[in-house]
Amino acid sequence: MSDLNQVTLTGRLVRDPIIRRGDSGTPWGFVTVASNFRYKDKGGALIEEVAFVACKSFGRWAEALAQHRKGDMVIVTGRLKTDSWQKDGRTQSQLTLVCDSLRFVVPQNGSSTPASVVESEPPAREEVNGKDGKPPF
Repeated sequence: MSDLNQVTLTGRLVRDPIIRRGDSGTPWGFVTVASNFRYKDKGGALIEEVAFVACKSFGRWAEALAQHRKGDMVIVTGRLKTDSWQKDGRTQSQLTLVCDSLRFVVPQNGSSTPASVVESEPPAREEVNGKDGKPPF
């Protein structure tokens, strides 16, 4: 049996997205999503936890991400991946959500209450997996 690595997360963009182009010209985007969880402890006090999740997107998903700014509400779906790199002779790592889809929750008619979900059209298969069938990273 294969493991399941599928995550759906709702939250707000912590800062404006970073959009770049890879060597092949494929756009990729990076953003951090803050997702809140609220509960009451045994004494009845309201506790709020915040998870900050690094997210990467590629192709048309990155282009869709470029149209949004800090504070926008987003629903992301994808898989978790551990990125590792060397810095100052030490190995650094970070758990990242590689996005399969992005949906932005936008206010309707200038209201501050989210009322609709805007979804970009899904990327072409070549943009997700590259022309050789391998992921672009």
